[in-house]
Amino acid sequence: VKSVMDIAGLNSFKSTTLKYHYRSPKELIGFSNESFYEPIGRRLEAVNDNIVPYKDTGRVLLTHLVEANVNEETSDKTNFAELRRIQELVAEIKSDPVLKDKSIAILTFFNEQAELIRSAIKDEDIKVSIIDGIQGDERDTIIFSVGYAKDAAGVFRMNFGPLSKSGGERRLNVAITRARMKLIIIGDK
Repeated sequence: VKSVMDIAGLNSFKSTTLKYHYRSPKELIGFSNESFYEPIGRRLEAVNDNIVPYKDTGRVLLTHLVEANVNEETSDKTNFAELRRIQELVAEIKSDPVLKDKSIAILTFFNEQAELIRSAIKDEDIKVSIIDGIQGDERDTIIFSVGYAKDAAGVFRMNFGPLSKSGGERRLNVAITRARMKLIIIGDK
């Protein structure tokens, strides 16, 4: 037994396949459909059309690339350049008349990056967590801090923390589908 669903199955509960996705907008669930659901023969239809695109892009799934300075990093599990971009984005969101009262969560792979972000973002209404800490939760905007950067030798390490473990792809899917209106991914160039 690995889950509540296993217990239900052992007690003769019937299962059914989810057909609709009520939380994330079409652009976000489209990514999940292509990456996670279609390979196993399932495709979810997005029901949520309550989106707030980023500026004039029309997009709700965005990537912001930053350039880490290896001389300022204190760990291979933190990224100060991403932290600065997160601070800018939070200030931008909080000053936007449409978004200022909407909920925000900032997710990352590593506890070290989450702690760095928590120390800089003092807003109690903003959830800062590793990706495992968002399951069962949702926010209007999710900012995802990848936290990886090239090392001093210019090599990008392929250590994806919890994603490298068994079920890692499900963790990523959970993390990106917590957004009701917008997902912003911040990573190193």
